[in-house]
Amino acid sequence: MNDIKLCEIVSKKLKITDKILDVGCGEGFIVNCLAKKLNRKIVGLDVSIAGFSKAHNRCKKFEVCDLVECIRGDAHNMEMFQDGEFDAITIIYTLHHMNNPEIVLEEVKRILKPRGRIIIVEYIIRKRKSKCHKFVKEEVNKMLENAGFRDIIIQKLEEDLILNTSRK
Repeated sequence: MNDIKLCEIVSKKLKITDKILDVGCGEGFIVNCLAKKLNRKIVGLDVSIAGFSKAHNRCKKFEVCDLVECIRGDAHNMEMFQDGEFDAITIIYTLHHMNNPEIVLEEVKRILKPRGRIIIVEYIIRKRKSKCHKFVKEEVNKMLENAGFRDIIIQKLEEDLILNTSRK
């Protein structure tokens, strides 16, 4: 799925949301696109600083540099954020890169406000054949359930791509 279409889909899920964090913002396309579409501040978090210069160039193109803040940090330990700080958190094409996605989801739950929403877009496989970094669809749901999320909804975007929304 192209990033513009994905940004459109995710932005519709965030229309009435104030404080948003994008975990794994990388080179910043989604964080900048969401800031532009929603006309509100978006915080991006990534473990690598390499993509931040590209993200900064993108904010100029999107004309949203005043709305985007990129922070370097590890999603396994987001101590830079307070409990209940965000209304919504997006994790786009990122969960499969995490060493321990369960810990990341626990941290996400901690920094979400009560009834806060998590939106995950992730590649999936039909069944586990190896230690592939992609998940079986049921694995994403189980991780969310184990972390205490509720109202879990799965939307198939493409054959191997799902959008998962749930609440704290």
